[in-house]
Amino acid sequence: MLYMGAIAVREGLVSDVNKASRRSALAERQKTIQTEDVPAILFLGLDGKRRIVRMDPVSRIETVDRAAVRIFDYGAQVVIEGEIYPLAGTTYGALSEGKINLLMFSDGSHQIAYVIQSVVDTIHITDEVLPEEKKGEIEGVTLFDGEAVA
Repeated sequence: MLYMGAIAVREGLVSDVNKASRRSALAERQKTIQTEDVPAILFLGLDGKRRIVRMDPVSRIETVDRAAVRIFDYGAQVVIEGEIYPLAGTTYGALSEGKINLLMFSDGSHQIAYVIQSVVDTIHITDEVLPEEKKGEIEGVTLFDGEAVA
């Protein structure tokens, strides 16, 4: 499962004050194994691998032309309806030349776009989520249809 808080920190969207509280919340979350019923989105990353993200931070799904995306040494951006957003997920594979699919995440004050190959389905996570030991954008791993999915 993706952890959008870590992605926001990496993209520079979180102040130093918020970083400490988010790290504390992540540390607390990683102490437990989640087993409740959680609505989520199952999608394919650019590398074709199945991934899951909790539905609550997803504000919308967008499709844009490849020309709206700019990739620089320091990161990537996408222009949607005249607004520039940080773009994550580009390190997992090459962007197609036609339309680009995006999951838009919001914490109420900032938005970030995450590029995907496609949405597979909306699901409910009912199995345990084992916390990821490394700090990063992966919150944990769960079983879905007999396969370990991050």
